[in-house]
Amino acid sequence: MSEFFESLAGRHGVLTTAEGVAEFGRSGFQRRTRAGQFERELCGIWRVAGSPRTLRQQLMTYVLAIGDVASFRSTLALAGVPGFTLLIPELTSEGYGNVRRVVGEKKVHIHRTNVLPRTHRTTIDGIPSTTLARALCDVSAVMSGDRLAGVFDDCKRLDLVTFDEIASVREDIRARGRRRTTVVDRLLEERIDGWAVGESRPEDKVLRWLAEGGFVVVPQHWVVARGRRRRIDVALPDDRVAVEYQGIKEHATATAVIRDSEKVTDLQLAGWFVVLVTKHTTKREFLDNVREAVRRQREHRDPV
Repeated sequence: MSEFFESLAGRHGVLTTAEGVAEFGRSGFQRRTRAGQFERELCGIWRVAGSPRTLRQQLMTYVLAIGDVASFRSTLALAGVPGFTLLIPELTSEGYGNVRRVVGEKKVHIHRTNVLPRTHRTTIDGIPSTTLARALCDVSAVMSGDRLAGVFDDCKRLDLVTFDEIASVREDIRARGRRRTTVVDRLLEERIDGWAVGESRPEDKVLRWLAEGGFVVVPQHWVVARGRRRRIDVALPDDRVAVEYQGIKEHATATAVIRDSEKVTDLQLAGWFVVLVTKHTTKREFLDNVREAVRRQREHRDPV
């Protein structure tokens, strides 16, 4: 039992009826609520009597009551970004249409999204939340560009997030058809060397080399590989050859490495020949690799 109360301390003293019943049994939990050991906050949500009433406890109450995660400015406040508080709770859940609801006596802003993968979720100080990188992309819809630029730089200065992590989330939400990310795009272009919307400057060089080599290509080509939509940097669709630019600095985060590895694996298992190119790859080496890839794909497709 002591372990149970210790776990509640890490969650700001808040629990659901289901959790109380699971720990004490229905009658046991009812006895404890009647004795005042737990106090009712909202329907199905309780707090340990005597636990400090804080804004974090209040936010945790709403998260459990509504079944969402803290997000937007609430996540920024939880992460310790200067200039943000938990006075106006903001949560996000999967679905469509943002709403403002009154929960108890408090107005809560609930955002809806059709893109909330596991990699965009985390726990901050015991409270389920979006990641800070996701929150920074989200608030671009409700914050001026100048204000957001200052927030980006504060987060980087305090070592709370990297620009590469933000870029990774930006790619996820764009790839799944979510709203425009114009402001985030501009800020990332200003802060990451070689990063640009759509086609980065290194990819421009690759396109030029391919054109000079006589290849007909499609940049930013979308395919379905093993049931997942994948965007190829530069594709030769007829021969199923994919060219992927590996920017060393831009792809340094663990999330990016995992994402890129899964992408290359999916493409190869779906029958694509993937040619990787870095800033150290020479033009001659690159074109030789592409020609060899095309030759092998055609040989496999049309054996003699």
